[in-house]
Amino acid sequence: MDDFEMKEHRYDVVCIGGGGGGITAAVTAARGGARVALISKEPIGYGNTRLSGGGVATDDVPQDFFEDVMISGQGLSRPQLARTVAEGAASAIAQLQEYGNVFRTTVSGTPEVRFRGGHRKARSAMCAYRGRSMGQSLRGIAAKEDIDVFEEMIVARLLTAERSVCGLVALDLISGQFHWFHTPAIVLATGGAGWLYYPHTDCVKSAVGDGFALALEAGAELMDMEQVQFLPFAVTHPQAYQGIYCGEPSNLAGPEGRVLNARGDLILDHMDKRTRGEVSNAMWREIVHGQPTEHGGLLLDISGNPEKDGRAIQEKVGSIFEIVRYAYGERAYSGQEPLDVAPTAHHSLGGVRADERGRTQVKGLYAIGEVQGGVHGGNRLAGVALAELFVLGKAAGQDAVDRNGSLPTAEVREGVAALLADISQAMVCPGGPRPIALKEQVFEIMWHSVSGIRSEERLQRGLSRLEAVRQSFPKCQVAPLKRYNTELLDYLELRLMLITAKAMLVSALERRESRGTHLREDYPEPDEEHGARNMVLEMKEGKLAHRWASD
Repeated sequence: MDDFEMKEHRYDVVCIGGGGGGITAAVTAARGGARVALISKEPIGYGNTRLSGGGVATDDVPQDFFEDVMISGQGLSRPQLARTVAEGAASAIAQLQEYGNVFRTTVSGTPEVRFRGGHRKARSAMCAYRGRSMGQSLRGIAAKEDIDVFEEMIVARLLTAERSVCGLVALDLISGQFHWFHTPAIVLATGGAGWLYYPHTDCVKSAVGDGFALALEAGAELMDMEQVQFLPFAVTHPQAYQGIYCGEPSNLAGPEGRVLNARGDLILDHMDKRTRGEVSNAMWREIVHGQPTEHGGLLLDISGNPEKDGRAIQEKVGSIFEIVRYAYGERAYSGQEPLDVAPTAHHSLGGVRADERGRTQVKGLYAIGEVQGGVHGGNRLAGVALAELFVLGKAAGQDAVDRNGSLPTAEVREGVAALLADISQAMVCPGGPRPIALKEQVFEIMWHSVSGIRSEERLQRGLSRLEAVRQSFPKCQVAPLKRYNTELLDYLELRLMLITAKAMLVSALERRESRGTHLREDYPEPDEEHGARNMVLEMKEGKLAHRWASD
């Protein structure tokens, strides 16, 4: 512990994550009179919230909204969570407007809503400048409220005593200083694990699934970690652009778009009414067992749609379509040539098991947003995740105020010292692998073992290979730099990535059926005998244990 400076803080509530969920929880708790800290690996207001399309689902008939989410989830969505989001979505719109966000409006001044695939009707209110305007509004409201913000800081471990939160340890990347936050309430809003599939992802670099591992280590449960949403239409080449998303089935493909294989055989049409999961799953089957292109994708032909030039297509799809011009040229951009596309990792549907106020099995620990499981189940409808951030973020922020927690014990202090000793050892370990090299092995394992179509053989091989990486981790070599040591960031992320990746692989192995976004070629149908069940993971005596939820 003496090798590092350790600065100590005391807060009533600490929120981890600088996107919509974390900022909303922090603002709500601060307005409730709590002393609040907000920690983010990035500048707040950035991350996947800023990259989003900016569509927030809402409905003046919450029952319709609820039913669509439950149907989409294929039996894995938790009814109370889905209902809470559906009933609170309208207030999420008002909340965002209060933060300063501007929505596209009709002539009457009400938010304009658009149809997205899988919804029974148009219900996505669109931010004026997509996720960018939302991110700026979030950054602005955080600056106005009484919140202490710690940017470019990574949480290394949550601290608990007697099944209650008592604090956390984090690294300030800029100064190289470690911080110990004493707090009785922690709100996890760390996002998902899309970057574990790099480069086959449209997520930000920080989305490595660290929140799942932090929660699991602290004693919380995870659920349905095998469920990962892939967006169907992403660029396949050149390598610099691989994985970048270029449009939705409901707007880019529909109504006359077609997906073809390399021979020109029709694989899919009428995609404007299909969910993302339906389109991606059909594409995966052809990519793995059919005739993909030389770049590993399929061909999206949009020439039958009424839009006949890139500007018209972009008006409908949004600025995300501009990547097609850079990757494939003007003829593809204008719809005259088919686009080579493949699914890309987008959203973690499973996550920390928590209730409608974000409460986990650990007293004082909350999980909201993409890090929380249970809302989307086996598939996510467009716009629901953004509504979820503000509905459940507010609920968690309200509940976290006035929490009473435990004080750090001697055992907790020993754990902090052991963590810092491991880091010190990595900084003097000669000749070991660099953390980034091991990270790249994890990316490759995840893409080949637990992407679109899984099998027992692939998953077992992935677990074996992941264990080999875990065995190499203690030998990692980290540059002995103090300020802005990105290798130390890689080291801390890698430790947590290994836990999250194993949770995803184990869940995929144990779900011996195909359901939602989880496709097993050795179990191609849903398990109708036992019905839809949630897969739950927890740590028992340092080992990952699984069971089917009984409630």
